[in-house]
Amino acid sequence: MELFVDGRRVFVHTGGVVPDCSEGAVLLVHGAGNDHTIWRFLTRRLAAAGYPTLAVDLPAHGKSEGPALGSIEEMADWCLAVVDAAGGTEVAVVGHSMGSLIAMQVAVAAPTRTRGLALYATTERMGVHPDLQDAAERQEKLAADLIVGWTHTGRSRFGHHASPGLWMAGANRRLLERNAGSLATDLLACSAWDAGEVAERIKTPTVVVLSEHDRMVPAKLGQRLADSIADSEVFVVADGSHASIYDHPELAAEPVVRWLAQVWSGRD
Repeated sequence: MELFVDGRRVFVHTGGVVPDCSEGAVLLVHGAGNDHTIWRFLTRRLAAAGYPTLAVDLPAHGKSEGPALGSIEEMADWCLAVVDAAGGTEVAVVGHSMGSLIAMQVAVAAPTRTRGLALYATTERMGVHPDLQDAAERQEKLAADLIVGWTHTGRSRFGHHASPGLWMAGANRRLLERNAGSLATDLLACSAWDAGEVAERIKTPTVVVLSEHDRMVPAKLGQRLADSIADSEVFVVADGSHASIYDHPELAAEPVVRWLAQVWSGRD
């Protein structure tokens, strides 16, 4: 589905169903250098269950027009504008990595509109190593190499996906290469944003999904963030990685599906 925000085209994957967002929407926000395809498993599952689902491509990512936005705050405001364009009011936000920071910022920017948060692979501070930032600025192949090496751990580096024939480490590398022009901007935005008092201001029901073997954002850091959010629960994907949402889609989806059922049933 295509929408327009500030006169620029926005691509939104809806899971094959035209969503009616008048009573709320589920917004899925990807991480740095990614796009809506990281949600390929979850989007269709939610849409088939009847949830009005919007998996966005951020500006200058995937099929959305640029330019890339330079801060988490700008991305959060843009996400709310996408919900407006889709005819929505309230929103439940699901974010992965950088997308989780955007989700938290949405919650504090529009608390009365935010029905709930689901945060994958999240932390208070998402620092970026100078070598990675430099490689991303130069749009070097090394940037994708570094991210894939830290994102996919265990058997997922060599395939072993629940869906035969899928090698998500290779797919992620191609995705990062396609979005190389926006990666450096994303990483700078991550480095500049600090949950700080933001987490303490989040009052909406929140589920935090972490992974046992996340080398990019260790689970203990995500737990520390969750401890700062008043109404939160934590689920840890055993043997999972930073990419559990697509390396272990069934395991990673379950806590969010349960959380969303509770959030939606309590909307009135």
